[in-house]
Amino acid sequence: EYLYEATRSAGVATAETDLDSGLRATARKAEQRYRIRVTVVTAPDLEHPRAAVIVAICGAVNEALANAAKHGEASKVTIYAEPTEEGTVAVSVKDNGAGFDRATLVKGQGLTNSIEKRILEVGGRVKIEGRLGNGAEIRIWV
Repeated sequence: EYLYEATRSAGVATAETDLDSGLRATARKAEQRYRIRVTVVTAPDLEHPRAAVIVAICGAVNEALANAAKHGEASKVTIYAEPTEEGTVAVSVKDNGAGFDRATLVKGQGLTNSIEKRILEVGGRVKIEGRLGNGAEIRIWV
């Protein structure tokens, strides 16, 4: 409840929000909270997924931004969203932070509940990539 309600009550994404607007609101919130620069790029043909998908994606992106700022000490993050040929939405959250060693990655609350679980619940999948010293990238498909 804490992880999901915090995002909803903060107005990050609602049923009335389209994905582009939701991602931009999420980025603005992270810039204010963590003092990082977030660039949002969305394809012009990005479709409007159902509300539950928008809320899940924006919640997962919010957590990815928090991880980038807190753990990766990133100063810049780029969010990119586009439709895929398979009819899904692909979202990438890539940062310039410290990265991590995949062999030592421990999936905790942030990765497991705030990112993966949200996306799995709406039928999507997540790929987490990072290399020590080269930032991290969270890829989401729904």
